[in-house]
Amino acid sequence: MERLFLSLMFFLNCLSVPEALAATDGVGTGGEAGVESKSGSGNMKSDPEKKQAGESEEADRDVVIKAMRDELNRSMKELKLPKKPAPYFINYRASDEYKYSYACNNGSPIYNWEDKQRTVWADVRVGDYKFDDTADVNGDHSSNFTWRETCLDDNYPVIRRALWSATDEAYKSATEVFDNLVSYRQQHSIPNLCESFSKEPPVTVVKPIGAPVVVPEEWKEKIRKLSLLVNKPEGVRESWVSLQVLETTRRIVNSEGTTVRDHWISIKLGMVAFARCPDGEELWDSDSISVVDFDKLPSMEDLEARATNLSERIVKHAAAPIKDYYLGPVLLEAQPTAEFTIRNVAPLLCAVKGDNLHPQGTFLRSLNSKVMPSFITISDNPEMSEFKGVPTSGSYTVDSEGVVCQKVTMIERGFLKDFLSTRSPVLPGKHSNGHDFVGAAPSTIIVDAEKAISEKQLRDKMLSIAKEHGLPEYLVIRRIRPSTPLFLQGSTSSARDSSLEGEEPIEAIMVSTTTGAERRVRGLKFKQLYKPSLQDIICAGSDVEPITTTLWNGYLRTVICPSLLLSKIELEADNTPTDTPYPVPKPKDTD
Repeated sequence: MERLFLSLMFFLNCLSVPEALAATDGVGTGGEAGVESKSGSGNMKSDPEKKQAGESEEADRDVVIKAMRDELNRSMKELKLPKKPAPYFINYRASDEYKYSYACNNGSPIYNWEDKQRTVWADVRVGDYKFDDTADVNGDHSSNFTWRETCLDDNYPVIRRALWSATDEAYKSATEVFDNLVSYRQQHSIPNLCESFSKEPPVTVVKPIGAPVVVPEEWKEKIRKLSLLVNKPEGVRESWVSLQVLETTRRIVNSEGTTVRDHWISIKLGMVAFARCPDGEELWDSDSISVVDFDKLPSMEDLEARATNLSERIVKHAAAPIKDYYLGPVLLEAQPTAEFTIRNVAPLLCAVKGDNLHPQGTFLRSLNSKVMPSFITISDNPEMSEFKGVPTSGSYTVDSEGVVCQKVTMIERGFLKDFLSTRSPVLPGKHSNGHDFVGAAPSTIIVDAEKAISEKQLRDKMLSIAKEHGLPEYLVIRRIRPSTPLFLQGSTSSARDSSLEGEEPIEAIMVSTTTGAERRVRGLKFKQLYKPSLQDIICAGSDVEPITTTLWNGYLRTVICPSLLLSKIELEADNTPTDTPYPVPKPKDTD
């Protein structure tokens, strides 16, 4: 029963993460700013000036933003305890959320829930940009965000009081922490200490609030039918299909003069299937889709095909024989390449707070050095909302710290050029490039490969290397299960804990070097992949695809990438004890 509950919560949490903490899927795709000035004679304003003026006027009419501005101005002028420093920076966020969740198991609804809430957040900092209460002096990352739930209607006095209460708690906590940090710094020499917070230019981005989302009633029946389809094969032990809808209006106001209001809708459909192998090993796989409008969801025919493919895939993998060990060349098709990128490459390209104190195992010391083959370029583009007509997950305009998104090229022709960064610098003098999602994280990652080759050329190259190594078979990985939420994976929401180590591919194919015959195997799990593994990439395919997967903090993200051929990867079965097989099969619907 506990496992069944966790498997359900997989989708309820993976697909409905606390997005008030960060701008996420679909932000910035909802249209232009709320008010446009009309052209006319006389003093003509440029289009950017008219857009800025229109957004400022729209912000002035927003009751929540007015409450945030008024309480922020009062706090910056009057908030100060005796013999304690006054705040040098205050940031307010307000999030209005409508959440809808519907899930079915084998044709029966097991979850039907909706909720509306408004939450306000206060970040109060004391000290200065160079050294404040969040300074990372010993690896203890501090945050003084406090939050309060408040009214759903635009009741100005009630919202002001919620902000006042959160501000009071955050300020008192900040002064206490700051005193301790000052004392620690006076007694210790701290090498590589960076500025606590980067000062960024103020921005005004005010987008219109669209019509409330309406969940079409027919989608309940579609989810029910899909859940029957996923559960149909006899080898599927349990399965779930879930529809999650999140409509968010987010507001940010800070003491630097930034005002942000954006509105987005996130619609996510997820499927998961469990199977137990003949030897008792428990396996599972999932599929998920994220769009901003119901009209953009795949057709029912396509969804049924994906549901069937999911259940058949996990059943075939569960029936495959165990392979104990493999060391040699590996061909990662596009989906496994996306997982390799998001879990083993992207974390090294994020400037994570604390890396400056503990740079071991990071790329921090490798800036402007060659870290990948010269034919590889990796960039991050928060403005990309689709690729070849396929919607991407992760487009946004402003990140959770109120910094405008920027396209960043992290690796250029193999050389490390930049990091995805927040307002917490890990290198002296560095500024944010708008990539804060509960810490530094990517949006849409693009892996470009020069001189890409065809699938046949990849296979020929793979065969040549395998024969050179004297291998009777070589390994092709066609699918790696997407990253799981924290309670299933057992990791923390940190880029430094994201890795393929210990992960078992769901589609692992051994190919004979003499006959070309293919056979499925299971049990192989990735051994530790070191930074030098990135140099083991020999070539890339021309099959570039957009792959949606799950980031280490639970957010869905898209990786646009080709297949990759690596010269050497080590995988091994762990041979850990498993549950015993079922003595009788699961009941049939006709029993």
